[in-house]
Amino acid sequence: MEFNPLGLTSLEKALHLLDEQLVLADAPTTGLVVCGGSALIATGLIVRTTRDVDILAFMDEGGMKEAEQLPEYLLHAAENVGRLLGLPPAWLNNGPASQFRLGLPDGCQERLLTVPVGEKLTMYYIGRLDQIFFKTFASVDRGGYHVQDLLALHPTDVELLAAGKWCLTQDVSEPFRMDLLWRQWRCLGVAGQMAPGDSHYVLDPEALLLFSSRFCRYDQRLYDLVIDWLRQNGGFVNIQRLKSLAKKAAWSDLPSLGFMATKASEQQGRKWQKLANDLTSLRVHEPSCMFWDLEQRSVGHQLEVDEAAMQYGLIRNPYLPSAKVTPFPVSDCATILLQLRGAFGLSARAETILVLLNQEACKIQDIADRSGYSWKSIQDVLTELCATPLAATHGAGKRGRSYFLTAPEKIKALFLVSSFRFPRWPRAYEALATTWTTVANPRLASLSELSFQSEMLRIYDAEVGEMLFTSGIDELKITSADEMAFLPEYLAQV
Repeated sequence: MEFNPLGLTSLEKALHLLDEQLVLADAPTTGLVVCGGSALIATGLIVRTTRDVDILAFMDEGGMKEAEQLPEYLLHAAENVGRLLGLPPAWLNNGPASQFRLGLPDGCQERLLTVPVGEKLTMYYIGRLDQIFFKTFASVDRGGYHVQDLLALHPTDVELLAAGKWCLTQDVSEPFRMDLLWRQWRCLGVAGQMAPGDSHYVLDPEALLLFSSRFCRYDQRLYDLVIDWLRQNGGFVNIQRLKSLAKKAAWSDLPSLGFMATKASEQQGRKWQKLANDLTSLRVHEPSCMFWDLEQRSVGHQLEVDEAAMQYGLIRNPYLPSAKVTPFPVSDCATILLQLRGAFGLSARAETILVLLNQEACKIQDIADRSGYSWKSIQDVLTELCATPLAATHGAGKRGRSYFLTAPEKIKALFLVSSFRFPRWPRAYEALATTWTTVANPRLASLSELSFQSEMLRIYDAEVGEMLFTSGIDELKITSADEMAFLPEYLAQV
């Protein structure tokens, strides 16, 4: 179904109808702070169309307020207007609302253009300078039409320099490729403007969650979307395996994981609550800000304190659920393990079958190493599978016996994708965490290029090189320390 775009005339019509819907509903007086394409159009800075109106914040007599949860009366009114004008379902949305807490350019509120729409609705459009800041940020992060918008604003060198400095306080993802995490969570059903990618790798939800518990602390928007995903799909996460991997995962953040588990338990029940309770003993004794910039400095403005986060010694604004997560898609290679769990349950059976689908034959220890389960657990699963036509064995002795699937192609035919691989994601995440920790060392900033290269050689020879090479991810098979400089480019291909 095609939807009508919003130009200046249709945008004004949509907002006047929205005001009328608010009047009919006897809704409260509403002020919306808006950025993006609709603000560019409404203020006459650019002549084009857009698909939506992006709410950055609410405005009342006390000033700007966060808008990470839109009230039902506003959503209902927008739905009626969308139906009348043939607009997209989310034509009025709060996509950029998290930016308010992450920080706006200085003086943003003073530069707002106020436009009364009617009895109930007033619009506050961000100014030209703030558009330059936001579009510079978006151009670096996503490119595309954001670049064209930025050029159309004709920024001066001074304005671009100021925008660049502001972006450095906002975009903490690039140096260690947070876009990898964004792509992987997008593949699992998290909403976002970054495309999920087209990969033939099956994701490991427990390893990904552990890695995210630490590194999503550099990106609050993704952090909260991960919690949203857990509240929707947490029943497909194996908590026992998560705890087992966590014992060896120095690259995770267990107090942060505890907070995630607390919020997940509100929808997923006792198993997640038990995990949350178990992790309270690991709380940070000196409370600290949950979210960081590149130099481990606190970011974000704490308007209120999330009491659940404080149980783990973490300070943040209250987490607010969004509606930006869907059940995991079954048409993507990334979710094959989750789909196997849907068919075979949350025991080691799903991982065992997945490993056997990737290799012609395996010994028990091979599968145990790949899956994170104990030797005994894998032995029990294989004994059960070999009692069915699904699997068979050859060789003698417990340690020398190999196992294989009798008809792997028939099992693969159950899925909407036919070719997929299951890498050793814990090894890859450990290598990336080690690399990031090294690069983020503030002492390196004052050293020469030669000393920096020496440090990269050290971690490559000590651990990172082998972990990347044996991760099973072709794009990360780095064969020399010199290639470490290209790691960001290699990650972009995963």
